[in-house]
Amino acid sequence: MAESHIISGLVSKRAEIAGLVAHHQAMLGRLTGQLGHIDATIKLFDPEYNISTIRPRTARERDPRFSHGETGRLILEAFREQAGKATTRQITDYILSRKGIELTAEAIGNMQKRVNAHLKRDKDAYRIGGHDQEGVLVWALTL
Repeated sequence: MAESHIISGLVSKRAEIAGLVAHHQAMLGRLTGQLGHIDATIKLFDPEYNISTIRPRTARERDPRFSHGETGRLILEAFREQAGKATTRQITDYILSRKGIELTAEAIGNMQKRVNAHLKRDKDAYRIGGHDQEGVLVWALTL
């Protein structure tokens, strides 16, 4: 009987996960149905279209610590502070310190990936010469 609290905790956790599985299976069923309707509509307009050539778009998960567009604004602030030329690491350190996020290896790695992805999409940012002595990219802005 001493293990009853363990069993009740495990039963509760199992019920929670089973509920999530049921919810996501229902959502998957709805999405699969919608996908079938879209495929049929594409075939209506172009019967020869090869649906399998459409690559799925990856879903990005938002970081709840950042509001919409905040990362881009913080990147611009970092460039302003560095006189228009900065490394990915300098930008990362600036953003993490501004947001009060602890400088752990995981936080730095994740933020560097976000900064690089943002700058690669930005039409006003370009790489200068490649990597610096620490192996991070050097960026500048066209103004």
